[in-house]
Amino acid sequence: MIRIVGKRGGDLLVYMEGIDKSYPGVKALDGVNFELRWGEVHVLLGANGAGKSTLIKILSGVERSDSGQIYIEGERARIQTPRDAREYGIFTIYQQLTLIPQLTVAENICLGMSPTSRGLVDWDKMREIAQDIIDRIESPLNINAQVSDLTTSEKQLTEIAKALARKGKVLILDEPTSALSEDETAHLFDRIRWLRKEGVGIIYISHRLDEVAQIGDRATVIKDGQFIGTVKVAETSADSLVTMISGKEIKETYPIRQVERGKRILKAENLSHPKGKFSNISFELYEGEVLGMAGLIGSGRKEFIRALLGLDKDCLLEVELFGSTRKIRSPAEAIDAGIFYLPADRHREGLVLPLSTADNITLTSLKKYAVSGFLSLKEQDNASHQFIDKLNIKVLSPKSLVRYLSGGNQQKVMVARALCSESKVFIFDEPTTGIDIGTKVEIYMLINELAKQGAGTIAISPELPEIIGTSDRILAWRDGKVVGTLNASEAREETLFHLISRTTNSHAS
Repeated sequence: MIRIVGKRGGDLLVYMEGIDKSYPGVKALDGVNFELRWGEVHVLLGANGAGKSTLIKILSGVERSDSGQIYIEGERARIQTPRDAREYGIFTIYQQLTLIPQLTVAENICLGMSPTSRGLVDWDKMREIAQDIIDRIESPLNINAQVSDLTTSEKQLTEIAKALARKGKVLILDEPTSALSEDETAHLFDRIRWLRKEGVGIIYISHRLDEVAQIGDRATVIKDGQFIGTVKVAETSADSLVTMISGKEIKETYPIRQVERGKRILKAENLSHPKGKFSNISFELYEGEVLGMAGLIGSGRKEFIRALLGLDKDCLLEVELFGSTRKIRSPAEAIDAGIFYLPADRHREGLVLPLSTADNITLTSLKKYAVSGFLSLKEQDNASHQFIDKLNIKVLSPKSLVRYLSGGNQQKVMVARALCSESKVFIFDEPTTGIDIGTKVEIYMLINELAKQGAGTIAISPELPEIIGTSDRILAWRDGKVVGTLNASEAREETLFHLISRTTNSHAS
């Protein structure tokens, strides 16, 4: 047996040494090392496309490395499939959860290992096993509840219980808080701390540096497929981590914008939903302005935007747009009217994953690249190259399928589509969710550039510091109403949170 010893003594739970992985034209990982101790939360950091996902896929058996070694509990491991990883006690909880919605919590926990009696499933024993694990993680989950009825937080806890039922030693959590409220995040962190005390090794992937300080013991940074370093979280500042991740010092997270407000381009006056999703909504948007919308889940702001774009068939809104009264019946009409919408869920509502990067960038602007009624592939390719260079999108060529890009680069493709559309009103719904700090700053700068060009932007974000840092004015939403309007330069996070949360509903959006 090979004994892999940590620097402070004691055997390591996981040690990955000299991991290499290449794809056609791309060196995804170049001699990367990574280690995980028993009872440790080790945060894996890096920009989008840095190689984090590839490293985790190799450890979890989804991908195979070209070279390098993996050791589990000091013994060399051969992990070629997800089943191999599970046999070593390695379980990954992805953003897209793998539970079966139609089954109960107990059935999901015991899936594939259901106890039997005389050839039949022993339902009482199954519930006993599930309840024992739920009790161990001190969760109030109802084991008889159907998974489809659970919140995202409860589904994550079910995934964790499922891993523990299989004697999981290593838990890989991929952006686990991306869809959670503050309360749900706090509850998840409590469970993670409990798991750490039980000796479970946790690899935690996140772009939210505030979470690193709250939950991490050590952090490893990967950049451009290479190992940059491993640090103790308690001894490392957020600024130092940002420098390691980006390779440069980022002095201004929210770049200063000085744009003189132009004429009014959008006006909503006393607008209500027939089914009560929002009521008496009034606001104005001006050229060169970024109007932030802050609120909790169910506050009505996202429901209003969907109605504005013609996505709610129960509600047709009449607004003043560029001086004329308009009723928008579909997203296509919104685009024709000069409104571009960047959705929060880029996979389901934004990108067309089977198409190329070029096709996705130009999707809403194909008429611009038509010659004699036919699409000019040369013109489309030239335009795509311009946006790829402008936004620093990491892709082999415009013909590369967008599904193979990292999350941050996929988001940049959506932004490129917005710029390509030459719209004058932009609605960005959570534009920086799931991307690294460097890419976030690039998107903030692009929003500033749109403002300088005279566009009006509506920005929605679950992160109050982001709303305050990127907006000129902020609409505070609560219970389907706009309950306050603040100048961002004078807004404080505590004041804004108080405005949007004075209700029994405490779930953050």
